Amino acid sequence: MQASIAAPGETGPNLQARLGARARAAALIPIVMDLPGLAGAARALTADPRIEQQEIDGVPVTVTRPAGKGPFPAWVFVTGAHPLRRWEPVVQRLAEGLARSATAFLAPRRC
Repeated sequence: MQASIAAPGETGPNLQARLGARARAAALIPIVMDLPGLAGAARALTADPRIEQQEIDGVPVTVTRPAGKGPFPAWVFVTGAHPLRRWEPVVQRLAEGLARSATAFLAPRRC
């Protein structure tokens, strides 16, 4: 038995949304998990994110945005007690993967 992306007879916006979600997951998962070969392929097939350092209400924030124009959904990632957590490799990969998957990622430094 073969799994299908679409329900029988499914077309239009529902199918497009389902395919879009799968494409975003195909970019996100290999990058976050740092899967050999697949992470490089995901990076080659997606646009480089924009990374900016900003200050919001006096708090330094690393903003990782998808390429292109928004608006984009966003995650605000509160990293806990250590102010340098946002620089850990897994957090950096999560930010990159989400941005390559059309989601902005904000990582404030703990106050």
